[in-house]
Amino acid sequence: MKKKLLASTLAVLMAGAVFAGCGDSSSSSKSSSSSKADASSAAESAADASSAADASSAADTTTTTTSAAEESTPEESAAESQADSSTPDEGGKEGDLKFDPEAKTTTIEIAEPDSGAWANGFGNDDYIDYRTLPRDTDLTFTLTIKLSDTFLSMLEADPDGSAGLITGTEQIGFAPSKANGWEHFCAKKGYLKGDFPIGAELAEMEGASDGKFKLKAKTDKDGNVKKDKDGNVKYEEDVYLADDDTKIAEFYCKPDGFLKWNDSWKTWGSEAKTATFTITKEAVNEILDEVEALPEEERWGGILFQCSGNFEIQKVDIDYGNILLASQINEWYANHEGEEFVWGDKAAGGDDKKDDSAAEGDKKDESTAEGDKKDESTAEGDKKDESTADIEIPAGETKYYVWGGESVTWAMDLDNDDTNNVKDSTEGNQFPGYGNDGYEAFWVGTLDSTEGTATLKIPVKKGAVVEFIAGGWENYPGNQYSVTIGETKGDVKWEAADETNKLSKPTFTYKVEDDVEEITAEIYYYDRTEDDVEDPLFNDFCQGFVHVHLPE
Repeated sequence: MKKKLLASTLAVLMAGAVFAGCGDSSSSSKSSSSSKADASSAAESAADASSAADASSAADTTTTTTSAAEESTPEESAAESQADSSTPDEGGKEGDLKFDPEAKTTTIEIAEPDSGAWANGFGNDDYIDYRTLPRDTDLTFTLTIKLSDTFLSMLEADPDGSAGLITGTEQIGFAPSKANGWEHFCAKKGYLKGDFPIGAELAEMEGASDGKFKLKAKTDKDGNVKKDKDGNVKYEEDVYLADDDTKIAEFYCKPDGFLKWNDSWKTWGSEAKTATFTITKEAVNEILDEVEALPEEERWGGILFQCSGNFEIQKVDIDYGNILLASQINEWYANHEGEEFVWGDKAAGGDDKKDDSAAEGDKKDESTAEGDKKDESTAEGDKKDESTADIEIPAGETKYYVWGGESVTWAMDLDNDDTNNVKDSTEGNQFPGYGNDGYEAFWVGTLDSTEGTATLKIPVKKGAVVEFIAGGWENYPGNQYSVTIGETKGDVKWEAADETNKLSKPTFTYKVEDDVEEITAEIYYYDRTEDDVEDPLFNDFCQGFVHVHLPE
């Protein structure tokens, strides 16, 4: 699925120097948390668990627990939530948490939800922490959502639909996902259930139909059905009515794992809506197995909801008690130095078991350490990263270059000095010559957003060191694209430099050994899924950066 963002929306997003324009899924957000014995939800892309460890974010979300015998009224629930477990008991400490053995439900209220494109619905990179998830148990979630005030204002400003918000390809949907890797549960048969059609299940039925709903096969210009490298039929992203495949189901799970509303959102206005679904015990067990297979100091994971944007998750209800967010546990650790975190009847932590990857904000791609979640690049065999971290950067001038899809038109700061190296395009594109008039960066190649390829022509000279930098998908943990220069190949992924740097670290570096004035770099964007079905990682809004360090 390719989401085309409006220029006005992009202007807002890119003004903050966020380079996250690629693909259909992934991201991060800010949630709030005060907990009783009942909480659950997670935070896109999208990858990432960093801010979840911030103790400060734990003060934003409200989680409460309901016991079996309670069946409390709203008034009783409000009174009960005054005994919030994130406040200390008499003689207790800030961040104390109470386990309620009678609790049967969890409610998480998100005070500051993220409505950004492909963001983590919890915000602050928070997520439902694996340490409070029950093994061998189906978990039913009800999400309460509403369109964001910003999006509603945009809709009100476009009553006739001329800006394309109503008549275009704007989408409202979310994907229940693993916090570590952002893998969508509903993309795998049997991992998510609900009272709606599920694309992954339809794909395995005869004719890709259950008699009521169906998938439509993709075809080429000659009408031939498209198939992936393993011979499986490739389907369109939407679910259609079986008796009229010109009509799309009202609410459904796409084959890529995103739950999506078709057209009903256009009439919602400011009214809150709900969506109910079950993450099965098979999916929950898989999360726990994957985390427990990691070294103790690297263990983190759980559940989050990646959102398409333009709406907010306000509340998450779960039919199981005592579920917590990572931010709550991290706050507990911040106030209980040297103590072991025990939840219920099992130790779920210890001084060396807190969510350090989240606390430090480094969110490495743990999926590659898990064995079965291979990077697509490594699945292809020879695409290993041949760059070396110890290549010495020459002391001469640094030149900045940009490449990307045809819709990349926004200003950019490429050296983190709070001054744009690239200006906003007034002509609707950034093709050869773009970046003149005192701006440093130049356009060196245009991405074919259908094939995910680009040919870059980069000015260099002998002794130059060329760094390739990811331009989006901070929340996508895998490799974004490969670079081939002659016989040298490498991969580029998002790797945060530090909390102040707006760009990723370069993860592929090439030294020019020959006496040449230009090198040619072939770019290939990876598909997000190993089996090369739906949902590529690229579209017209993708971009990448090249830094060329010249010798003196």
